[in-house]
Amino acid sequence: MGFWAGFTERTFVGWRLLTEAEDDHRGGAELGYRLHKRFWRQGLASGGAAALLEYGFAVRGLGQIFAETMTVNVGSRSVMRRIGMQHIGTRRLEDDVAIEGSDHGAVDYAIRADRWRRRDR
Repeated sequence: MGFWAGFTERTFVGWRLLTEAEDDHRGGAELGYRLHKRFWRQGLASGGAAALLEYGFAVRGLGQIFAETMTVNVGSRSVMRRIGMQHIGTRRLEDDVAIEGSDHGAVDYAIRADRWRRRDR
């Protein structure tokens, strides 16, 4: 579906993606984002992610969009909750993942189109 670069004026701040997930048990499409640390806590992740929910549901007609992050990534989990996603599960990461905090596992969040349409605007 798409991969977008984010900018403030002419400065690259990070990227966002929305990809179909046909073979994933969570269904629908996956939402992802990554911002340079100096742009955290400015609403850019939430704003960009909300725009991709709008695109996925209103333009592409998706039924569900999900996202995942490491359990210890409280900032990303906050973004997911802020845009209306709900926690749907926690799981172990593969043993070969060597990122600090990976031993705490990963969390999955999702939002269905009907819930997105009923959200507070």
